[in-house]
Amino acid sequence: MRSVLVSVVMLQCLAALAHGPEPDCGMLPCGPGAPRFAQYAVAQQVVRKPAPVDWHSHPRARRFRTALSQAVAGGPNFAGHYTVATWGCGVACLEMAIVDTHTGRVFFPGNMRRNAYHVVTEDRLPAPFQFVADSALLIVAGAPDDGPEKGIFFYVWNGKTLRLRYKEAREWTP
Repeated sequence: MRSVLVSVVMLQCLAALAHGPEPDCGMLPCGPGAPRFAQYAVAQQVVRKPAPVDWHSHPRARRFRTALSQAVAGGPNFAGHYTVATWGCGVACLEMAIVDTHTGRVFFPGNMRRNAYHVVTEDRLPAPFQFVADSALLIVAGAPDDGPEKGIFFYVWNGKTLRLRYKEAREWTP
């Protein structure tokens, strides 16, 4: 009986690993249609020396030199060979950019300039930005681009832009 129980537990653990990490949706679990990191898997690349940030690739890049340089120095952390860089933009607000560590090109996705996560007030807060090195899925909890919609938003990076794939509205209150 004990060996059967151990086998069942091992199979459950292997199944969880095969599906990839679970998105963090706070106190409430993510809905059944929520994408998972494994659905948008990409090959994680080893970048021994990231390309220098191309300050001319985007008009806003020079304004965030320190944040971008520090993030890229850590190597790729998103979608194979990209680095997500974040920095504060006020109380409970984060801005972000995505940098290609092969070319140094900086992207400021138009639909995700900032995330106002002050609207996230659950007992256990989901992280404002969630991503992994071997997936093109970016999960955002809050109010993307400081917009009127609040919730958990699932975007997929295609190398140039973020496309919204799924969202779960949440009625967080202060």
